[in-house]
Amino acid sequence: MRVKTYTGRSLSEIMGRIKAEMGSQAAILSTEHKKENGRSVCEVVAGLDVSDGEKGSGKAGFPGSDPVDPGWRREWETFKKSIFDLIRPGLDKSELTSRQALGLEHLEKEGVAPELIMRIWERLKAKKSPTLAVLDEFVDTGGLTADSFPDRKTMGFCGPSGVGKTTSLIRYALECKRKHKDVSICLANADGLHAGGRLFLKHYCDLSGFAYEEIASKALWSRLKELGKRHDLVLVDIPGMPPDQDLNTWLENRGGLPRGMELHLVLSPVYADVHMDGYLRRYTHSGLKSLVWTKLDEACIFGSIMNTVWRTGLPISGFSFGTGLKDCSHRVASKDFWQLIFKHKMPSGSDNGSAHE
Repeated sequence: MRVKTYTGRSLSEIMGRIKAEMGSQAAILSTEHKKENGRSVCEVVAGLDVSDGEKGSGKAGFPGSDPVDPGWRREWETFKKSIFDLIRPGLDKSELTSRQALGLEHLEKEGVAPELIMRIWERLKAKKSPTLAVLDEFVDTGGLTADSFPDRKTMGFCGPSGVGKTTSLIRYALECKRKHKDVSICLANADGLHAGGRLFLKHYCDLSGFAYEEIASKALWSRLKELGKRHDLVLVDIPGMPPDQDLNTWLENRGGLPRGMELHLVLSPVYADVHMDGYLRRYTHSGLKSLVWTKLDEACIFGSIMNTVWRTGLPISGFSFGTGLKDCSHRVASKDFWQLIFKHKMPSGSDNGSAHE
C-alpha cells in the first residue's frame, strides 16, 4: 500500500491534489486540522493499494467492488490503535487536575479518536485554563440560524441517504417561517431517485405555503439562479451520493455550485468512524459551511461528532432528534454540545433515557 501525507490550507484543496495524483480510488486514512504559526493547516493521510498484477501497467486499485476497501480501513484503524496503546502509558494523567483526568477518560469512553485524545491531553497539560475552555478549542458551533438571510439566499442540505436531510431542511424552513412571517421560501428537490423524499417535501410545501420546485435533472439545476431572484430563501434537497460518486463530481456534472450557494452536511452519530470517514471523502466540497447532526436520540455515544468536527474544521450548526417537526431541533451553542457529550442531555434540556443506558 502506498501512503502519502498531504498538507494544505483546506480539505477541499488537498482532496483535489489527492484525486489528481492517486485517482478516485485513494482511501483517506486520516484527516486533521491544526494550527501552525498561528495559521490553520489541514493534514490528510491518503493510501492506495497497488496490486502485484498492475504495478507494471501503472494502474492501481483496491481489491473488491468498493473503491475504498473496508479491509484497508480496518488495518489502518488497528495500526493506529496499536500505536496509541503503546503511547497511552506515557499520557501521564498525574500532570492533569483530577477534573481534567476524569474528563479525558470520559471522552475516551465516548469514542473520541485516540489521536484527538493525545492532542487534548497536550493542551490540558500546557494550559491552566478551565477544562471546557481548553476543549472549546477543538469544537466550533454556529453557522446556520433563522436570521441568516438575506445574506444567505440559497442553501443545500447534503449527506447520506436516510440520515434525515429532508426532515432537517423542512425543520429549518419552518423555523424561518415562524420568525419571519412574510418571507418567501422555496424548497427545491434535486433528488431524482427517491420518490418518497420528493413526495414528503412537496406535501409539506402544500401544507406550509412554501414554493416547491423540481431541479433533479442537469438542465433544471440551472434554474437555481432564477429561483434565488424570486424568493428570499431557497433550500435545496441534494440526493445521497452512491459509493462510486462524490459530491464534487455530481456538482461538476451540473455546471458546479451556483455562486453564493452554501452547503450544509447532515450526519448522524449512529455511524461508526469508518463509515464517517467514507462519507467525508464522498461529501468533501469547498462550499461546505457546517455540520447538522440528526437522530441524537438513537445514539449511545457521541464521540464521533467531536472526531468529525476536528477532522473537517466545520462548525456544528444544528442538533435534531425525534421524528416530529416541532420542538425536536436546536441551534447549537458550546454548552449544548458539552452537555450532550458529558451528560447525554438533549439540547431541549430533557434527558434521553436510552442514551444513559
